[in-house]
Amino acid sequence: MKHLLYILTLICITPNALFAQKKKVEIFKYVEGMPEPTFNLNEYLAKNLEYPEEAMQKGIQGRVLVKFIVTEKGTLDSIHTIGPVLGGGLEDEAIRVIKNMPLWKPGKQNGRPVKVYYTQPLSFKLTDDSTSQSVNAAGH
Repeated sequence: MKHLLYILTLICITPNALFAQKKKVEIFKYVEGMPEPTFNLNEYLAKNLEYPEEAMQKGIQGRVLVKFIVTEKGTLDSIHTIGPVLGGGLEDEAIRVIKNMPLWKPGKQNGRPVKVYYTQPLSFKLTDDSTSQSVNAAGH
């Protein structure tokens, strides 16, 4: 009888434990109100983006795509590069600059803040007389 009661208890508890799952948080690609920086993005990038010495010495230039999530609170999460790797420290510099950004205005769906993927292209270009970097701030 003792064993039967134990087995019945397990049968009653197990289905609840098996089906108890965390609510999956959806991360959107596009929403009614896309996330926006709360600051001048071009100014921020021009002031903070530095051309890596290794890339300058090796003549490496090009566009780095940085993908991240703008959270419901406007913080940035899951920051990483996508696309071809250029090397010379360009990807590391792009990630560093994005990680240090101030808060963003979160994206909204149905009137509530939600997590949204965002991709920011950063173009690094060398000039003949000196080094410079240009920044394309048309991300999504």
